[in-house]
Amino acid sequence: MMDQTLLQAYRESPWRTQLKWIGAGLAVLAVVALIAGIYLTVSAQATEVGYQITYLEKTREAQTLEIASLRAELASLTSASVMAQRARELGFQPADMSQALYIAVDPSLVRREAQLAPPASTKPEPLIKPAYKQSLWDWMVEEVLQWRIKGRGIKP
Repeated sequence: MMDQTLLQAYRESPWRTQLKWIGAGLAVLAVVALIAGIYLTVSAQATEVGYQITYLEKTREAQTLEIASLRAELASLTSASVMAQRARELGFQPADMSQALYIAVDPSLVRREAQLAPPASTKPEPLIKPAYKQSLWDWMVEEVLQWRIKGRGIKP
């Protein structure tokens, strides 16, 4: 009888057991809702980025077509026949070598070419100094070998 009363004293009431099950169920439901929310957020962002990529690709394609059209128009406007027609309309006429006038120009007035680069005879300085072409590992091995040679009294 004592065991039974002790067992009854420690047994939980049915409503407490039900509350525990409800709490566990709600916790599982909250975790599932959290995972679903994260999944939906990531999916929405991926979809939005996909639409942006599609829009940008279409925009790039349209701009490529526009550039090609403008290049074709420029080529037709600068063709030899069109340029000759425009020159005639502006009053220009083809040059006749018998009517050409040659003028002597003093050499001191002639503009000299700009020297944009040093002469080819000078050797340019290397971009990477030879001291920096050795790896850290090679340097360490070399230092250890020199240390061992010095430690033995061997002259390099």
